[in-house]
Amino acid sequence: MMQTASGTLDALCQGLAAELKEMAQNHNVIRVVGFTGPPGAGKSEAVSKLQKLLQDATLGTQPLLAGILPMDGFHKSNAVLAAEELSDLKGTPASFDVVGFLMTLDRAHDGTTVVYAPGYDRALKEPVAASHKIERTGIVLTEGNYLASQDGPWAMVREAIDLLIYLDVPENVTHQRLLERHQEAGKTLAESETWIARVDAPDRLLAEGSRHRADRIWIITEN
Repeated sequence: MMQTASGTLDALCQGLAAELKEMAQNHNVIRVVGFTGPPGAGKSEAVSKLQKLLQDATLGTQPLLAGILPMDGFHKSNAVLAAEELSDLKGTPASFDVVGFLMTLDRAHDGTTVVYAPGYDRALKEPVAASHKIERTGIVLTEGNYLASQDGPWAMVREAIDLLIYLDVPENVTHQRLLERHQEAGKTLAESETWIARVDAPDRLLAEGSRHRADRIWIITEN
């Protein structure tokens, strides 16, 4: 049954960290924890906060946190996007290597070997290979817009995530965050608005349409 909670992101992450630590003490470790939701909801921030809260916890003699596996690391390169005429749709489902993400997520979930996962460099605006090391034991954190998607290969991603949390954030809040993010990346205000309308707004609808596949809904309130 889906659970719903509301509060600040800090408070909700603190509660989850305490829960995960207690479960680990009882030898019940959740392998893959994921955060999903619309663009600008704070998914990367949630992973960062949880990472800090878990970084000193242990599982026996090993760290409780196995590593980070972000969906953004599986962006197709800018060269490939240009060749596939997807440069203006970067961030949409078609602009990701979903099969590569799924295979890496499955390997991390299996825990047979150490996994090295790519990350995304916002300064370079490119994925970077082997940016994240994921250990064989402990908790793997992942995040992305489409973790609950039911479309094509994306549907199998959900099956590799043991606990999926959807971040519910008002559209006016995410819109402002996205405006700031795009302008910090070099776009003008007009270009930012155009990008939000063409890419981010449809992505929000996709995320909202699959929220029922999450295990928990976090209704995020302002700090």
